[in-house]
Amino acid sequence: HLVGWLPPGVDDETVCRRLAEAGVEALPLSRYALSPLPRGGLVLGYAGAPHREIRLGVRRMKAVLGKA
Repeated sequence: HLVGWLPPGVDDETVCRRLAEAGVEALPLSRYALSPLPRGGLVLGYAGAPHREIRLGVRRMKAVLGKA
């Protein structure tokens, strides 16, 4: 897994919903926090994904995050 930090003020729950609509699985980092975080983040798992799928997912993430 890796964490991708989002810019301040961008809600990680909202971004994860938009990513899911685009076919990308990510979990909001805020779900794992015991107290509010200074900024949102995405928990990304990639160990079981083929390189081609990772590249496609990154392109989809770029499209979604460009609208965040």
